[in-house]
Amino acid sequence: MAWVEFESVRFGRVGAREEEIIHFPGLPGFPEARRFVFRGHDCGVGFGWMLCVDDPALAFVVADPAQFVRGYAPEIPQRAVRGLGAQRTTELEVVAIATVLTDAAHLNLGAPVVVNRKTQRGLQVLLENGGDSHRAVFDFRTVGESVESDPGAGLSAADPPVPRSGSLR
Repeated sequence: MAWVEFESVRFGRVGAREEEIIHFPGLPGFPEARRFVFRGHDCGVGFGWMLCVDDPALAFVVADPAQFVRGYAPEIPQRAVRGLGAQRTTELEVVAIATVLTDAAHLNLGAPVVVNRKTQRGLQVLLENGGDSHRAVFDFRTVGESVESDPGAGLSAADPPVPRSGSLR
């Protein structure tokens, strides 16, 4: 089990087992960013980090969109499923990149990050039925409101998001 260390502008020296590194063909806007490690977030609301091994300045806040939007089930194209080395979407983990503001976070539901931990491959999928404008807004000031599948609905901080299958370890 090989150990890899890399520098992160935000976190300093970061270590990971080689099998924790997820390989991407690049991300939209970041074609040279190809290797990422997922880590938990210490803010206490269940977000996680997607840290780039190749670019010390690049780190994304991510969250499990299903924790925010009831019934969120993106239609991952079969070419993407096969490209990640999977037979079925149930073999994959899905997270959304978040844009965090002072009192809210916007989740990009139209371009989820899809990961196959077994093959160590990942891909940001631009959904044919979603588009970049399909976002959920999580308002940190609202607690106890219901979570709806409407991308514009107010979302609650009562149940913080934690990606399924331990993707934000």
